[in-house]
Amino acid sequence: MRNITQHAKVAFENNCTFKCSNTKVITDENNTVRLFLHNNEIAKKLPSGEIHFSMCGWDSTTTKERLKAASVKIVQRKGTQFYMHPEGDLLEIDTSAKYSIDENDFINEVK
Repeated sequence: MRNITQHAKVAFENNCTFKCSNTKVITDENNTVRLFLHNNEIAKKLPSGEIHFSMCGWDSTTTKERLKAASVKIVQRKGTQFYMHPEGDLLEIDTSAKYSIDENDFINEVK
């Protein structure tokens, strides 16, 4: 994991503020933690612990790397397509869609 991602991960997990280069983490007044890459919100952690994430249309290794800071593990890439392995199944990730991960690591697409 890259150094910037490690610092962002610590901030995201501890509801702290962090900014370095193209990456920032902020916590709002409702205790929602938001992770940004190039001013695109790629992940947020709700006070309930549920995590929402999106690649914001970017099929980049950097976006995949930064999502690790929010404990989103996109584990496989084939060409420009990304995949996750929830519960042993292969789930194709639409880089423009938004997803949520609940406390049981169940993934849903957010409309």
